[in-house]
Amino acid sequence: MKKVPSFQRLNILINLWVTVLLIAVILNGTQGQVYAGEKGDGYVILVRCADPRINDACMQLLNPEEQAAVISNTGSIKYFLLEDKLPDLYEQVRLLVHKFGVKKLILTNHTHCGFYKRLSLGNEAELADLRAVKRKLFGTFPEVEIKSYLIDTETSISVPVE
Repeated sequence: MKKVPSFQRLNILINLWVTVLLIAVILNGTQGQVYAGEKGDGYVILVRCADPRINDACMQLLNPEEQAAVISNTGSIKYFLLEDKLPDLYEQVRLLVHKFGVKKLILTNHTHCGFYKRLSLGNEAELADLRAVKRKLFGTFPEVEIKSYLIDTETSISVPVE
């Protein structure tokens, strides 16, 4: 039996936990939270790395009136690109788009990401991944506005990536 590295096992467990939690929230409605506006008013999906150094930068990407569904894991979108887990991201986005009428999706990567470093990848890979996933998601969800940003971990400045 092939041994799975511990960081991959941790990522698998985190993704499974986030997916189960997301499905539970969707199936149980708002779970006591009160959302302003009609279905779809101000809902956005934010895909981000779990790295706490980018918390402030991620919050700055959201408008105050937006309600965010956050998909967070180590490595942000790189996690979904490994071992072809992109269909998992598509399914999470699809559930949120259909349940809440989400019209905006924000993809992020950041500099000095430990997940990318562990894979011996740098900023060029972070940018290439953002562009590739944005194109793929736009093809799958043309009704959703998709924005992508590279966050500078040291300055908390978010640079749009086309």
